[in-house]
Amino acid sequence: MIFWQLGFPVLYYLLIAAILRLNSRSARQPRHFSARLPLDDRLPFRPGLSPLYFSAYGLGVVGYLAVVESSLLPRVVMGYFVLFMTCALVYWFLPSRIERADPAAFPLLRARWLAAFQRTAAPYNNFPSMHTAFCAYSALVVLRFFQPAWLGWLMLLWVGLVMASTLFTKQHYILDLLAGALISAGVFWILLA
Repeated sequence: MIFWQLGFPVLYYLLIAAILRLNSRSARQPRHFSARLPLDDRLPFRPGLSPLYFSAYGLGVVGYLAVVESSLLPRVVMGYFVLFMTCALVYWFLPSRIERADPAAFPLLRARWLAAFQRTAAPYNNFPSMHTAFCAYSALVVLRFFQPAWLGWLMLLWVGLVMASTLFTKQHYILDLLAGALISAGVFWILLA
C-alpha cells in the first residue's frame, strides 16, 4: 500500500518525462497528423495565460491526492496509467505535430516561461491532449469521491480554464482537447463509475 501512497507522484512525473522522450521519436517521423481546424487559427495567441497551462502539471495529480478511501487508490492510479498508455499508443501510431506561435516577441515574463517550456518540449504528440486527459480525470475523481462536492465542480471549472489556456497559448488544437476529455471520461467510466 505504501507504493500507492508515496510512489505514485514520482511515477506520474516519470511518465511525463517518458512522453517528452517519445517526442524525440515523433520528431524523426516523416509524416505527422494534424488536428488543426479553421477555428484554431481564429483564436488569438495569449502567452499571458501560460500559468494556467502550467497548472495542469499539478492539477493532474489532485485526483490521486483527494482519494480518502484506500481501497479506491489502486483503481484511481490504474486510471492514470491507462490514460498514459492510451495517449502513448496514439502518439506512437499516429504521430502528431502542432504549429506553435512564438512567445519570444512578447515582453511578458509569462511569455518567457512559455518560450523556455517550448525549448524543452518539442511540438509533437499533441493529439490527444494529455493535459486535458489527466486534469479531467482528476476532476472526475474529486467530483465522485471527495466531499464537499463543490470542490469537484470547482476542479471541473479549473479544467475548463486549463483547456482554454492550452488553446490560447497555442499548445493544442480543439480536437486535441476533445479527444483528451473523451479518453478521460471513458477511463473514468470503465474503472470508477
